Amino acid sequence: PPASGVFTPEAIQYSPTAGVAAGDYFDEVCVFGTPLEPRTYTGTFTIDRFDLSVGGRFDHENRKANVASYFIEPFFSQLPGTVADDSFSNVSPQFSAAFRLRPEAMAYFSVTNGYKAGGYNPVAIPGQESYGEEHTWNYEGGVKSAFAGRRVTTNVSVFSIDWEDLQLNLPSAF
Repeated sequence: PPASGVFTPEAIQYSPTAGVAAGDYFDEVCVFGTPLEPRTYTGTFTIDRFDLSVGGRFDHENRKANVASYFIEPFFSQLPGTVADDSFSNVSPQFSAAFRLRPEAMAYFSVTNGYKAGGYNPVAIPGQESYGEEHTWNYEGGVKSAFAGRRVTTNVSVFSIDWEDLQLNLPSAF
């Protein structure tokens, strides 16, 4: 198996009539955190029965690809390959608010930004090997409660995800 973060041509199984040789190399740096409230050292700020949380994630990836598609003669020869180098960066914020209705019940709402870096697909149609970043905005709200001496809990939530440039792996007719 390939080493973590490195996809090598040796890891590919070749067909007797066609194949794809690919090297997809990446470096990734991610940092997630919440600002620290000086007295409690958390990212949650509390005022009476109201909690507000803020946070964020920084992500940076360097992606490199060396993709070559070929067919064994006499059918076809090697198709034009792709050698590419790209960087992707993003800051994803997160916000949430909660209101304690009573000690055993809480209503909450959160908004979070999601991100997935772009990259390269070695089995894509030649000339279409690269794909872009995926972004989401996630919204969730609900109520969490406990009763019967906290032996029974009830949680109800609703959510919505607003996707932009969804990354899908679809079969091609190629």
